[in-house]
Amino acid sequence: MFEKIAVIGDDITNTGFKLGGIGYTFGEENLKERLYDLEKDNFGIIFITEQIEERNRAIVEDFKKSKRGVLPLVIEIPDYKGPMGKKDTISMLIKRAIGVDLVKNEE
Repeated sequence: MFEKIAVIGDDITNTGFKLGGIGYTFGEENLKERLYDLEKDNFGIIFITEQIEERNRAIVEDFKKSKRGVLPLVIEIPDYKGPMGKKDTISMLIKRAIGVDLVKNEE
């Protein structure tokens, strides 16, 4: 039912995901409509690059608040340039779900 995964990213990031087998990749244009269309089409996960999410924070936050249910999950990922310096969102989701931090902090 919710087995589809989409990526919203720049051309280079999207090409990498396409090579990895993700068939649904999109750019930043018409982001608001795209998010609601993906929800209607029963996507389970939407990966969005940190850069695009940062530029469109209000749109993404409004979408998250207005969703009918838990899905689709909207998960920020680094683009091909690497992380923007924020804590890894996927690690935070795992820690919240299982109660254990899987990333060792090295100082």
